[in-house]
Amino acid sequence: MMMRGCSSLSDGRVSTDQHRSSVDEKDMQKCIFHEEEHTAEEENIAVHSNTRDQSTKEQQQQQQQDDDKEELLRTIGITLRDAAEREIKAEIERDSRDGTAAIPPLPPLGWKVQHPAGSNYFVMTHTLLGGVKSAELHARRYQSVHDVFLQAMKEKQGREGKQRHDTTQTTYPSGNSTAGDSNKSYSNSTRMTVGYDKGNKRSAVLRDMMDTEEPSGVKRADVHLTLFTPFRVYDPSSHDPTVSICEWSSFDLLVRKTVVKNRNRKNMNSNTNSGSSNGNSNKDDGSRVAENPLESMAHLVEESGLCLFVRLASVDSEMRIRSVQLLSRRQAQSLEEHVCFGKGEPIFLELLHSYRQPNNTTRPLRSVRRYDDPLTLTHSEEVKARRDGIEATSSIAAVAAANNNNNSDNNNNVNNNYVSSTAVSYGDGYELLVNCFDSGGEYSRALCYNGPCVSELSKEMIVALHEYLQGDLGISSELCEYVCQMQFFLEQEEYMSWLGRVRHLASVVSQ
Repeated sequence: MMMRGCSSLSDGRVSTDQHRSSVDEKDMQKCIFHEEEHTAEEENIAVHSNTRDQSTKEQQQQQQQDDDKEELLRTIGITLRDAAEREIKAEIERDSRDGTAAIPPLPPLGWKVQHPAGSNYFVMTHTLLGGVKSAELHARRYQSVHDVFLQAMKEKQGREGKQRHDTTQTTYPSGNSTAGDSNKSYSNSTRMTVGYDKGNKRSAVLRDMMDTEEPSGVKRADVHLTLFTPFRVYDPSSHDPTVSICEWSSFDLLVRKTVVKNRNRKNMNSNTNSGSSNGNSNKDDGSRVAENPLESMAHLVEESGLCLFVRLASVDSEMRIRSVQLLSRRQAQSLEEHVCFGKGEPIFLELLHSYRQPNNTTRPLRSVRRYDDPLTLTHSEEVKARRDGIEATSSIAAVAAANNNNNSDNNNNVNNNYVSSTAVSYGDGYELLVNCFDSGGEYSRALCYNGPCVSELSKEMIVALHEYLQGDLGISSELCEYVCQMQFFLEQEEYMSWLGRVRHLASVVSQ
């Protein structure tokens, strides 16, 4: 019994020792875990503090760099402002010393000058009322049988008038007014026409015209001159050393003719009013006006009349012809309205203009083969498409909706997607690429013949062109000199305004 009791006591001690050791191990593990957590927290705190310090350092460095950039930009702005101010003062001193800041030269008689502020060009316009009358003043190079007969009849009547004048001088005294009036009437009747007697239709008679200034049956068109002069004065010797030093100034001339209908109506009304008092004479004048061959072709003259586009240059105050091109009326209008006259690259800006139009997506797609179509049909279709832009938009939307509702197979879905894409995005790119190559496009003049090389023309042709430009149209050497002076003057003004804008920008940046 004693032995059993001792063994049980020893077993209890062992179990308690084991329990104590397990408890101690758990406590040790808990302590180790808490210590690890504490060290991890300390490490995290240290890492966060390091990253915070690093971020603050980076922010400080970035702020310092920004401050340095601002200071550098401010310094550059101050330097640019001072340089612009010095340049403006130098230009003012130079102009006051050389006298170039005086009043600009006066334009030639009849010319109007337009210069948009801030642009690099100016436009001069002039209108020749009644057209150029040099054909009436100069003899024709080729004469018809009618002209030869008319000249012979005029010479014959001149001889008869001279004989009659001699007889009247011997018959009447020197102070008689009848002889003087007859001589004056014969001297003033310079315009003659060939007519026929009422009784004998075969015998030709030379008669005086009713209108001594202009034939009553023909109304001459007005000539509109538009001179575009950009600031393109340069010295070719700076690019090519083989060329001697010269001043090259280029400008363009656009010649158009228009028929003034109001003036024709006034003339017709004046003819009818004067004819009511003259009796039978108004019938002849009215028949002449009614039988005017140009009246039936007025629409052709207005719609498809050709315009002359001449590129000129003034080289050391000498006018030279660079090229001569014939354009239609619509092409000339496009040339004047869109940027060839000094606003940039014409084809590129016209493409942008058509790209930004709201009705551009509603216009039908045009194939490249459309340049073979007649110009009138293409123009009428374009006008109709632009006029019915809103209706075309609604019709395209209705067709697309109907196709989406009625067609369910894949092919139809593909077609519907194609229609929608061409109406929105694909149509823009298509028009952007193809529009300039279409005969109905605004810049179909790119397909026009630019004219021959002027240096390859005959000497007679070049002389005739110079005589037409200088004598008939009035593009004289004085006008070229005025163009050069205005180019220099206006370019100087634009340069001064540009310097002022640079100074303002630099002052704003420096602040």
